[in-house]
Formats: sequence, C-alpha cells, structure tokens
Amino acid sequence: MRVKSIAFITPNAASLHGFKGELIAELVSRGVKVFALASDFDDVSRAAVAACGAEPVDVEVTRSSLSPASAAADVIRLARIIRVLQPDAVLSYFVQSVVIGTLAARLAGVRRRVSSVEGLGFYFSHIGPSSARYRIIKQTLLQGMRLAVRMSHRVIFLNEDDRAMLMPAGRSPAGKVVRLPGIGLDLDHFTPSCAVPPQPTFVLVARLLWQKGIGEFADAATLVRSRYPNARFLLVGGRDNAPGALTEAEVAELQSNSPLEVTGHVKDVRQHLAHATAFVLPSYREGASRSIQEAMAMGLPVITTDVPGCRELIDEGLNGFLIPPRDPEALADAITRFIVYPELRQMMGHQSRVAAEREFDAAAINTRIIAALEAL
Repeated sequence: MRVKSIAFITPNAASLHGFKGELIAELVSRGVKVFALASDFDDVSRAAVAACGAEPVDVEVTRSSLSPASAAADVIRLARIIRVLQPDAVLSYFVQSVVIGTLAARLAGVRRRVSSVEGLGFYFSHIGPSSARYRIIKQTLLQGMRLAVRMSHRVIFLNEDDRAMLMPAGRSPAGKVVRLPGIGLDLDHFTPSCAVPPQPTFVLVARLLWQKGIGEFADAATLVRSRYPNARFLLVGGRDNAPGALTEAEVAELQSNSPLEVTGHVKDVRQHLAHATAFVLPSYREGASRSIQEAMAMGLPVITTDVPGCRELIDEGLNGFLIPPRDPEALADAITRFIVYPELRQMMGHQSRVAAEREFDAAAINTRIIAALEAL
C-alpha cells in the first residue's frame, strides 16, 4: 500500500535538513505529505525543512531528560499531535526519539512505525568511570530501545553491533531489519578536491563531545608537532549540550595547551576537507559516522578507531588506518605515516571515493528506505 503521509520525529531540527533532506525531498517528489516534528526549531532550520517540502511541526521531545515521568509526558503529548496529523507512517531517529516517537506512534494507532538506529549515544560509548548512576541510565535506555524496536514494524541499523545489542539473533521476523551502510550522501555535493595541502593538515569534524576522541586528537597533535612543526590540526565543530560535551573553558584550554585550531561550527565542512591531508575521527562509538562518509566522498583517507560505526567504513591499509580507541600514541603514529609518505593521500583517497560511490549514494539508500515503507 502506498504511503501518502509520513511524520519524521527527532529532537534535533537541524538534522532534518542536514541528514534527511534528500529523503524528505524524494518522498515529497513522489506526492507524499511529510511532517517534520522536532523540539528545537529556529528560523533557519524551519526554513530549511520547508525548502525540502516538509511541514515543520513543533513538539516536545527531550534529549537530556531521563525521568520516566518526563518521558511518559512526552509520549502523551506527542501521541496527541500525531493523532491530529494522522500520518500513514512514522520514522523516528536518535535514541530518545526512537523510544518516545515509537511509543507515541503506537499509542496514536499509526500502523507503519519505523525506527532508525543511527548510533546509541553517550551512555554506550564507555566514557569516564562506570558509576552506579551511569549503569542504571544505560540499562534504562537499553530496555527502552529494545521495547521500541519490538513495537516497530521496520528497524534500520547502520552497523551489526547495534543490531546484535537491540535484537538478539533469531528474535525478529523476517524482513523487519533493514541494514544500510549509511544514511545517504549527495555525491554531487561532496566531491574530491584537486587542491594539494601546502602543509600536512589533519581535520576532525564533529560536535565537541569528549566521546568523539577530541582529547586523544589533542594529545596526538602535540606528539606529532614535536617532530613535525609545520603540521596543522583542525577541530571543526560547534559546542553541544549533550552528555559528554566540552565546556567553554575546556575548549579554551584545548586551544591554549595543544596545537588544535578550533574553528567552531561551520555551515559547509567542504572548505576544510578540501585542503586536508587526511581525516581523523578517534571516536569511541558511532552508528555509521556521517563525517567519515563525507570525508571519503571528498577523496580523503581516514584514520579512525576500531569501534562500531567506524570500522565498517574503513578497509585497513586501502583507504585508511584503524587504531585502538583511547590511544593517542597509535593515532600519532598513523598521522605520521601521511607526513612521511605524502603519496598515501592520493592513493588512499581515491579508494575512499570509490567506496563512497559504491556504498553511500543517497538515491540508492533512499530507494531502499522507501521500498521498506511501501512493503509494510
């Protein structure tokens, strides 16, 4: 049966255009009415979503509150809005939206519920000491995600580790799981650059969260700079209010005590990727890192960690290097290879682009998502 209307649910309005823009536009071009539900719209994100053809809808979906009472209130409020909109399908993404959005859609009687698991977030990244509170919150989120997955008709996963954690083998109906290599890129937008960096330049693009490996990047940059004074290290990304976020004072300390050049949030990362020697992401865990995929599409080799959501994107020694997580020395060694052997940038970068064309094309991925919706 054809889907005539769908509601996207997320706590982050900017992601609707940034991560789902091509999918929304494709659905709209097929005559589907798209509602975009988020809790933090501003004038910019509202206009961007409307430009894709979707109708922005303000809702309350929290990212930080873990109170059961608060979550229940969110579910009830959201269910009321969904009942008014009466979409044929609901697609929820990001951890708490998957839980709250799926429960609300079930309560509202939506018959096509899709959860897109695009990473499990801070509490599954094993950052800092494992306190009793940390373990309780993690277990609560895990049980909530498993409940949402059971109530979903389709579940999109970007890596096998997340699927194994949320859907033990043999416990899901055939066809329920949709496994994608990423959420899709416009490969005409992210294209390789012919620019040759005037000096070795290493770029990390991420929200300023410790679990992205920012501390390790700073330590590795210090080690490398002691031997290669002309090497540059760019940290591209804005501050965030999620758990594990760097404070303003911590960002200032990084700039003072390490070689990192912190650019803050930028609208277009291509300006920095185009002049990079290699892309670096020492993350503790991802869904399927979009920043890595963007760097690969732009023909860059990648240095990243051997963790879920990163390892799947890299063919070791072909388009990049995998290192252990939380290991600045290993990261410094990998960075040094590109300084000592500059020809690796072009060789490995070409393989990155080939892989991006094969795996990350938005048109192909969106076709699979829409087919999964139509098959329900």
